[in-house]
Amino acid sequence: MPTAPLPSSPRPPDELPDPQGGRHRQGQLDPNKAKVGKLNWDQVLEIAKTKMPDLNAGSVEAAANTVAGTARSMGVTVEGGPNA
Repeated sequence: MPTAPLPSSPRPPDELPDPQGGRHRQGQLDPNKAKVGKLNWDQVLEIAKTKMPDLNAGSVEAAANTVAGTARSMGVTVEGGPNA
């Protein structure tokens, strides 16, 4: 029985912007000790808006919290926040 191909997303995978203009695909192996970069809350919101259709979140703010948590788990420092 033939199977249908999986749908592909036109949006990029979870990549974090690099201050030097590139993208980080891999986080730090020990994110609690070594940090690989910084994101401010505006950058987190921009990523959340781009990834919103792929995330299971009811609002952009909830999506931003998800993105911020993923960034922190990869060793990225998130500056600011929803109430900052």
